[in-house]
Amino acid sequence: MARVPTLGDISGVLDEGLEGLEHNFVTARIEDLVKWSRARSCWPATFGLACCAIEMLPTGAAHYDLARYGMEVFRASPRQADLMIVAGRVSQKMAPVLRQIYDQMMEPKWVISMGVCASSGGMFNNYAIVQGVDQVVPVAVYAPGCPPGPETLMHAILTLHDKLLTGELTRRREQPGAGAGFALADFPAPAPPATVESLRDEGYCTATDLTIVDYLTHPGRSGLPGGVQPERFEVVVGLFDHARRERVRLRIQVPADDPTVPSLFDLFPGTEAMEREAWDLFGVSFEGHPDHSRILLPEDWVGHPLRKDEGIGAIPVQFKSASDRR
Repeated sequence: MARVPTLGDISGVLDEGLEGLEHNFVTARIEDLVKWSRARSCWPATFGLACCAIEMLPTGAAHYDLARYGMEVFRASPRQADLMIVAGRVSQKMAPVLRQIYDQMMEPKWVISMGVCASSGGMFNNYAIVQGVDQVVPVAVYAPGCPPGPETLMHAILTLHDKLLTGELTRRREQPGAGAGFALADFPAPAPPATVESLRDEGYCTATDLTIVDYLTHPGRSGLPGGVQPERFEVVVGLFDHARRERVRLRIQVPADDPTVPSLFDLFPGTEAMEREAWDLFGVSFEGHPDHSRILLPEDWVGHPLRKDEGIGAIPVQFKSASDRR
């Protein structure tokens, strides 16, 4: 067998041409070398949010030893990391922080969604938790479980390595990197029920969230399409199409003199508690709601505390150890 330094066995060159050369660092494609180096040098960013983070910590310890894959160092600085492991549920308040850290990470960068709460909201199907971190950042690999163990996380990491070596993730990065598709629709009050029903029939079968914004201090805001007059209140509804992984955001302008919009309960029963809370805190009524009562505050509460013109309460704080207890 004829061998040449650095090139290896060349006996098959006469019959097979360049394909007869042994695969080594000289004959390999630069693209393959780059993929190999990326897969063997992923540095995770520290982003533990809940109980899944407790399962993530042992993967870097001696028993599981992530150092075997060149990624034993969890970086506290996003500038030195190219892999974000989202371990735990993501709240609406944490979502912009997560996105900011992701934007600060160096390219190319990847995301592993660890656990059912990070992947889909899990048991927390409510207004406070993001129903899937792919709404915020593009996810490369999902690690199932509640919580997934270190072995499951390592399987997700090895799956990510395989995707990097095959070039699948590199091809996917040419697509928009905002997670699921997103569209915006604006309506004056009341929102046309036929429009919302048609969206549901098209496949937007889940109402993920419903909230209200009080624009008391920004009456002349811009950014709305022509023909839609800005009002004080804006009802914001998120709809999700699971089959196509597309989202649509409805923004309904509601005037202050008649803060009433049709209820979505008949089309999306999951909005029952969302609409009650929106009315409880902002005072916007949902016509046709089956139980239009307070849900957070006592029934005899006066006013709606999240309105910008609501007076600041003067209820004194009472400590148990106080001598003059009221």
